[in-house]
Amino acid sequence: MDDAMLCGKLTVVHGGVRLLGWACDTNKPSHPLTIAVTSEGKMVARAVANQHSNEILQFGAPHAWCSFNALLAIEIKEGFEPYLTLRDYQTSRVLDGMKPILKADLPPSEIANIDDLVHSDPTTLRDIAELSTCGAIFEEFVRSEGEESFVAAAYVYILGRPADAGGLKSYSSRLREKKVTSYDLLRALANSNEFKSKPRLLSSPASSGFPFR
Repeated sequence: MDDAMLCGKLTVVHGGVRLLGWACDTNKPSHPLTIAVTSEGKMVARAVANQHSNEILQFGAPHAWCSFNALLAIEIKEGFEPYLTLRDYQTSRVLDGMKPILKADLPPSEIANIDDLVHSDPTTLRDIAELSTCGAIFEEFVRSEGEESFVAAAYVYILGRPADAGGLKSYSSRLREKKVTSYDLLRALANSNEFKSKPRLLSSPASSGFPFR
C-alpha cells in the first residue's frame, strides 16, 4: 500500500463503549479500510470502515460510506479518558488520535416490521440518495473500466438487465462529455418507470456484491 493515501478521524464515544469515526484510502475509495484503535500500546477496537453516515462529512470524510462504529474493549467514563489512536490495521499507520469526547448512549434500535429490518442492513440501500456522495468511488471505476462498462454495470445494478444499445451509447457519450455524472445516471435509472414498476433491493458500498469496484 505504498501508494495509498490513508486518512481518518475519531469523532465521538457513545455510551462509553461505542467509538465512531471514519477512515478511507482516497486513492482507492471503493476499497474499505479495516481500522484498529489502540490505547497505551494495546488494541482496544477493530472495525471495517464501510458504514453509511452523512454526519462524517462535516469531519472531513471524502464520502459517506467510510464510517465505522467500533465496540471498545474498555469502557470510557469520566475520570478514565485514555488517549485513543486510530490506525490502519494492515500497515499500523497512524491516522488520528484524540482524548475521547463522550456522549450519551445511542438510542435503541427499533425494528417493528420487515421494512425496518431491511433498512437496518448496511449492505442494502435505503434510498438511491445514499450514493450521492460516492463520486470518487464511481470515478475510480470509470478510470479503470471506462464509461461504457459503468453504464453497462449501472443497468444491471438498477434495472436487473443489460443496457439497450441506445441507452449504452447515449449515456456513455454523456458521461464522457461530463454532461451527466455517474450518480446522475444511477438516479435517473432508479427514478425510471421501469424500476418503479419492478423495484428491487440495491446493494450498498458496504456489500461485497456492490458492482462498482
